[in-house]
Amino acid sequence: MKKGVKNKIEKIKAHTKEENTYIETNHLFIKGFGWEIINHLPHQEIGIIFLRKDKTKIISSLRRIRCTPLSVSGLRWLYFPYKRNKSKTITVMNLMLYPIIFVLNKIIAFFKLKQPKYIIEYETRLLNWYVDETFNSAHKFKLQHPQIKFYETTVENLNSIEGFKNLFNHFELEFTPNEKLLNRIGKKTNRRDQLSSL
Repeated sequence: MKKGVKNKIEKIKAHTKEENTYIETNHLFIKGFGWEIINHLPHQEIGIIFLRKDKTKIISSLRRIRCTPLSVSGLRWLYFPYKRNKSKTITVMNLMLYPIIFVLNKIIAFFKLKQPKYIIEYETRLLNWYVDETFNSAHKFKLQHPQIKFYETTVENLNSIEGFKNLFNHFELEFTPNEKLLNRIGKKTNRRDQLSSL
């Protein structure tokens, strides 16, 4: 993480010599490089937007793209309660069952069988914990860095001109939308959702 962030910092600084710079990222910011990147920039010059989404929609999306604690991609991209479970939401018994249910789920997927109810419930419990833990990390980040300017909003708020105006006003920036932005406001453009529904 520390090695990779140097490259990010060089690119950010190359674009911020004369103007403000907006950097689009995802939940990997709060789960990784965000904690390191702020050690290289003046906190009073940083503004962070936390885009909060409905928990059920996040869980549904993770299931749709097959990125859950019971998938290989989930092992790569998600927090895991073996190392992060301070709230004790996931019990010791849940963790002991994990390797067995993981293998069982792989067998079920291989034979293209329907997931039994108890696996769906177990997977949902882990995903609920994961979403809560991600939100908790964002809250902790805010508390630990009071000089950074934060703005928390939702996807729904950013589907209106008023929502964008509020965001820009918060960061004391001039809001001058171009025609491309105006044409996209309120329209669904998430290709991942579109592809998964085909």
